[in-house]
Amino acid sequence: MPTPAVAFPGGITSSADLLETLEVREEDSALFDPKSFDLWTDADGDGCDTASEVLIAASHPSMIVVEPLCTIVSGSWFSLYDRAFASDPAELTVDHMVPLEEAWQSGARAWTAGQRRDFANDLKYPETTLMAVTAAVDQDKGSKDPAQWQPPGSGVQCGYADKWIIVKSRWNLSVDPAEYDALMEMLSHNCPEGTRIPERGLTPGRGPAAVVGDVYTSGTASDLLAVEAYAADGSVASRTTVDKDYSYELTGLVPGTYRIKVLGGTSGALDQWYSTQGLSEPTPLQLSAGDVIPSIDIGLTKPRLFTDVPPEHPYFDTITWAAVSGYIAGYADGTFRPETTVDRGSLSAILYRYAGSPPVPKDAPTFDDVPPGSGNDDAIRWTAAAGIDIGYPDGTFRPEQEITRRTLGVDLHRLAGRPPVTPNADILAAYTDVQPGIPDYEELIWLVSTFIIVGNPDKTFGPDQPIERGTMIHALEFYRHLFGLPTIGTTPAPDFTEVSADAGETSDGPLPASGTVFTDVSLGTVFYREISWLADSRVTTGWIEAGGTRTYRPAQQVNRDQMAAFLYRLKGSPNFVPPAQSPFTDVPTTHYFYKEISWLWSEKISEGWRETDGTRTFRPATTVNRDQMAAFIYRHAGSPAYVPESRSPFVDIPTNHTFYKQISWLASSGISNGWNEPDNSKTYRAGASILRDQMAAFMYRYASQE
Repeated sequence: MPTPAVAFPGGITSSADLLETLEVREEDSALFDPKSFDLWTDADGDGCDTASEVLIAASHPSMIVVEPLCTIVSGSWFSLYDRAFASDPAELTVDHMVPLEEAWQSGARAWTAGQRRDFANDLKYPETTLMAVTAAVDQDKGSKDPAQWQPPGSGVQCGYADKWIIVKSRWNLSVDPAEYDALMEMLSHNCPEGTRIPERGLTPGRGPAAVVGDVYTSGTASDLLAVEAYAADGSVASRTTVDKDYSYELTGLVPGTYRIKVLGGTSGALDQWYSTQGLSEPTPLQLSAGDVIPSIDIGLTKPRLFTDVPPEHPYFDTITWAAVSGYIAGYADGTFRPETTVDRGSLSAILYRYAGSPPVPKDAPTFDDVPPGSGNDDAIRWTAAAGIDIGYPDGTFRPEQEITRRTLGVDLHRLAGRPPVTPNADILAAYTDVQPGIPDYEELIWLVSTFIIVGNPDKTFGPDQPIERGTMIHALEFYRHLFGLPTIGTTPAPDFTEVSADAGETSDGPLPASGTVFTDVSLGTVFYREISWLADSRVTTGWIEAGGTRTYRPAQQVNRDQMAAFLYRLKGSPNFVPPAQSPFTDVPTTHYFYKEISWLWSEKISEGWRETDGTRTFRPATTVNRDQMAAFIYRHAGSPAYVPESRSPFVDIPTNHTFYKQISWLASSGISNGWNEPDNSKTYRAGASILRDQMAAFMYRYASQE
């Protein structure tokens, strides 16, 4: 490892000695992406971007003319490379002494986006890092290093080599062998002895490294996947999403040992470690400063969740995605029944869950045929309040009525915020039965023009054709690609806000004085105390974000594998040796939370699902609902002797509910208080996904009673 010429920046040494501190190695041959560097920024907010600042600073002060909006009209400049003078800014360009592509190949590929931005806009050393030069000489230089190009002006080679070495040293960039030899040769021509040692942009020996590769999968949307680098202590050191071409880059890693894992997320694909040993265990990667380890490629597989949806089914991927995301479930016999038609109540439930199960407005409509506390009551009232489906004039909703393509078109159009119809939409998707004047023409022509659903072979669209479960989910997945999350309903207006008793009640204990370690949880945040306790108890460490800060992500749903880890740590991380063979077919022994999940199984807190072939699955990426959370905590407490009341504490939890005993125990213990409804009744909302902030409250209250 090279050593600095002196122990602190700002000293004086020779250019040759400073060059000797740089690492000599071949350049990174990866394809350069100019968009990786953010040009140009306005760091001080004065209206002049970096390039303008360079031109203003480089001109003779008495000659510069700058008009409003930082428009540079004229000045007097000297272009060092070709020893040329210029007075018209149009003749000039701002050149990076070390070109961006050269920096990319010398180590910047491993940097974070912020570090690349800082390099590209570095004004620390005027007329060193960035130079005002003639456009002609800048074009001639391009991205070449000193082995390929040297300035044509006489007597400037020493200064050019000196500035080049300063920038490389400041940013801890390597030099290739030919570049090193060329610089040494340039410095051999009676160059001045003294040069400054720059203040470091990146610390030598601690500079970032990177891991890059591709994810191999079939039929999985790339935006649902993520890749994480785990440090030696098990913490997440870096996290990134997967690009559209299924490549990924984990950048900004400090030297150390890492294990890389692809997260299937809500795609349904199983999480998978990078392994060169037949998936038996993750392969550690050793990174030194500036390393870029390529071709860390990882393949993903998906479990078969339903007996009637095999991998070759045309909707296998979309059904798996929707089921894992919690938008729709299968039947008790292990089937999905993709050809079964969808009714109005089920459509409301799917759209409600897709929107994140938001709070139901206090003044949301009620319907004569939708009893309070019934299965889809919240979903139906929410869709009505949001104007997606307001029911019928006679005060009914008719939840068991089959939906049609017309129904779906109207509801999805409203869910998207009623976007305008594309001009000539009727030409883009012409169907004989979708013509001006028919009911809901605007919504139908929008639906067909977006190709969320395609028509029939006979050139008809079939507006009143029933929608089957498989087609519905395929349409929702296509809608997600076009519109993302809903534009309405997810953030209610203040007078709509309905806070759960779980989300509003706090204990009488003192607030933590120093604040949490999480940047997204501050004093005044709902469940601030509970989340602080969770962090202090090391039940969760949150996520490490770019720049080293940590976030908790309180509004994020909790998956089953994460819940296993939380419960295991809540128990004090007991000494447990996991079995050599996994109890679940969808949880390999290499799964990051294998120990915690198998502990959950050994304690009979969760035994997963018994599949039709006799095997058991855990479904680690499935979100945890509130009723399941009640069962988890009850069993975690040792399944205490408890006789539930004959009358349910919640109007939406009948006494014959599968988890009635556990939910009732949760309420009697003060762990969950549910929601206070407008009619003063209480609901539990068993099917709603548990969020991370709510989970913190559950665990805090539960632990307080132990």
